[in-house]
Amino acid sequence: MIRQRHELALLQKKFEQRVKEEKRITSLEEDKAILTDTLDGISDSLRSNKSEINCEDVLTHFTKSRCYDLNEVRKFVLCTAARLRDDKKISIDKAIKQAWIEARDRCRSLGA
Repeated sequence: MIRQRHELALLQKKFEQRVKEEKRITSLEEDKAILTDTLDGISDSLRSNKSEINCEDVLTHFTKSRCYDLNEVRKFVLCTAARLRDDKKISIDKAIKQAWIEARDRCRSLGA
């Protein structure tokens, strides 16, 4: 779990550094490329750390109390995005957007 958090923090730092290096992002394609690269790393990290994160557990046992824990919500979003990307064969940026919508809707339905 600690290793995965460390990997996610490194990926986020890498993304932030790339954005800073680009004084301005000149096109939507460049923005998508940076986002996709970062999210692919996160998705790969999730797949390689299955012993640390059980996406099935995260997705099926997402409770109201987990809605108040940002790390739990992020796990839900990342697991949902990985599932959407694999099942529906959609781009990672669309999968992430849809996963955040699902997280919001799930938390609302739970009364959070």
